[in-house]
Amino acid sequence: FVKSPVFSEKTRLKGRGRVGVVIASIYLLAGRWDFALSELVESALKSRSFGDHVWHAKALENIVVCMLLLSWAGYEFQVRHCTTLYHVYV
Repeated sequence: FVKSPVFSEKTRLKGRGRVGVVIASIYLLAGRWDFALSELVESALKSRSFGDHVWHAKALENIVVCMLLLSWAGYEFQVRHCTTLYHVYV
């Protein structure tokens, strides 16, 4: 008889992606849009890689909000596209 861990490694990594989205949302509300954007990109990648579709969508939604706020404030930023990764530089 082998004990299974309470939480699998995949569940823990999913949780880290979710926590990243929450932290980025706090940065967004605090006006730290540059930090929010970088944290959201990281979290979106984590959520996507573990099939956590709802949190991936939330991260993408907040990325768009960050980009709109940065544009409104007059900041220049560059969005690079790759088929497997999101790269956003502020």
